[in-house]
Amino acid sequence: MFKSLWILILALSKSSEMPIRTCTGPSRSVDLLGYSLVNTPPSAIEIVKSECAKGYRLANHMAPLRVSSEEVFGTCKSISKEFSIQISFQHAAPPKQYEYLLTLLAQDQRTILFSIRYREGSIIFEYTREPDRFLDYVEFKAKNLNIVKWHDLNVAVAGNEVVMTLDCKENLTRQLVNPFDFGIDTRKTKFFIGSSNRKRKRFTGVIRKVSFVTGWDAIGDICPGSLDSTAAQAVTSSCYADVQNAFETNETDEVTCSGTHYAKKKHPRMDYLIELQGIWATSATVEIETFSIEGIGHFMATANEGTKRNSKSLIYFWNGVTFEILQKVSSRGARSWKHFVIGDEHFLALANGGGDKHSDVRSPIYRWNVKRKKFARIQLLPTHNARSIAAFEIDGEHYLAIANFRNNSFNMRNMSETFIWHKEVRKFLPCHHLPSNGATDVEYIKVEIGDKKYSLLAVGNTFDGKTARLNSTIYYWESGRFILQQQIETNGVLDIEGFTIDNDYYIAIANGFILTHNSGATGKNFSIDSAIYKLDASRQSFKEIQRIRTNGAQDWEFFSVGSNHYLIISNFVGNSEPVRTVVYKWQGAENFVEVHNFASKPTTDIEHIEIGEDHYLTMADPEWDYIKLYKIITY
Repeated sequence: MFKSLWILILALSKSSEMPIRTCTGPSRSVDLLGYSLVNTPPSAIEIVKSECAKGYRLANHMAPLRVSSEEVFGTCKSISKEFSIQISFQHAAPPKQYEYLLTLLAQDQRTILFSIRYREGSIIFEYTREPDRFLDYVEFKAKNLNIVKWHDLNVAVAGNEVVMTLDCKENLTRQLVNPFDFGIDTRKTKFFIGSSNRKRKRFTGVIRKVSFVTGWDAIGDICPGSLDSTAAQAVTSSCYADVQNAFETNETDEVTCSGTHYAKKKHPRMDYLIELQGIWATSATVEIETFSIEGIGHFMATANEGTKRNSKSLIYFWNGVTFEILQKVSSRGARSWKHFVIGDEHFLALANGGGDKHSDVRSPIYRWNVKRKKFARIQLLPTHNARSIAAFEIDGEHYLAIANFRNNSFNMRNMSETFIWHKEVRKFLPCHHLPSNGATDVEYIKVEIGDKKYSLLAVGNTFDGKTARLNSTIYYWESGRFILQQQIETNGVLDIEGFTIDNDYYIAIANGFILTHNSGATGKNFSIDSAIYKLDASRQSFKEIQRIRTNGAQDWEFFSVGSNHYLIISNFVGNSEPVRTVVYKWQGAENFVEVHNFASKPTTDIEHIEIGEDHYLTMADPEWDYIKLYKIITY
């Protein structure tokens, strides 16, 4: 017995001396450039547009762009035995001396594990070889490198073979005399973009893509339509193709490692948008709420603006192909719905705006009836031209905040208020008023950063009877009520959208119009900047990071496909003429960048819903009695 135990101990001690080749968790092939830009100060890069494509020129005086190898390898402790490096770059004058496009440095941040270098007419793949771990290299000659244009480079490494593909045309293979050392310990190593962590030989051109992709067949990611491709990017040429409703994406795949091999797990990637159908409604739709009830299915509630006593708003149910009407509920000048949950019960609250002369109308609350499989009305709240409802929970208590625009006497001040849920009577009862001026939207933001947790409420103030240029307000919850925390100047604000990206908190404000006064007549100018703000956690206030020109902005909708984040804007200028619906993608250091726009009917609201593995957008058309349903095509 003791002899067997001693043999086992000897075996374990010998195995610990072997090169590290095992991995225990997931890793992802990564957009290295994207990761490196997220926390990069603007002074470190210059955004350059050339041949219709956008790239980055790196500042030589700043610290180089870098990415921790953990972002690529995860818990894997060594490099995959098959991998590819994809780089898109341009150089106005191909350098005479070698410049670094990408380098992986060891833990000491000096020793090169592998690198890709470039000079006039030549690409070099430099690598640490087995068994002595000295540096070796292979060189690829290509005349096309001397042409001043965007070059798409793919360097694939597998075993003792390295293949370079340039611009999806030239394909050169080199056999490694000394094999690549795949057993190198990659823990605490770093990728450096456009450098080797030194000021000498930094890349002086423009880069727009740098990716590490596990797998020999990754050439399909940079050259659509090539053999054995596992995925194709939407567009990778210098001037993006004008494809109807197409979207650019740099989404990558998750890669899991198990001892000696990696396996890819596909994530959805946004490709393009197709219109499925128009869904009939009883009257013009001004707002849409989409939601799901676990075990039941997916729903869509539409706020229909009919003001007659027999007007109806609709609740739809997803039948597996489209949304069909589940029930009709009475409404009067409906403006918006809000779905929320208390315990295991699902509720819907409808903001009724009333008519031109009758603003003091009540707004209903519905609860899902499990037996009847419909929503049943349980309460009517006193509201005044209600425009928006927020539902939230603070310290175990449930609240509603309602943005009221005005009452029958055209009083617009301090009309908004909050309600609290009383468990004993199972109703919402008035809590306190919210200071507001012609409020059109209210948005609750729950902030959790480390051990700090607090609640904010944003109120969009649109019109005070004289001007639409007003301060909208951010309130902070303290001692059982909201107190003023911040004021933000807005112009005819119609929507505030709160969202998070990578544990950072943002709000997007849709400024709808500016009031103009010409020859005694009052009009509206719809071409105006809308703004995006980021929360400064240290000051508990929002700081403007971006302004975007919009045209009668009505609503922002934030959504994600895979790990890509998007904002889409609803535009409406008071007529039925076609408008441009614009999609923006989060690009880290660049904030949100327009990736597509398409002609559409004027819309007042856009909602995203994910059903199974599919993504959809619904658009409210205030001019016609139907809702547009679009499907986001992913690959």
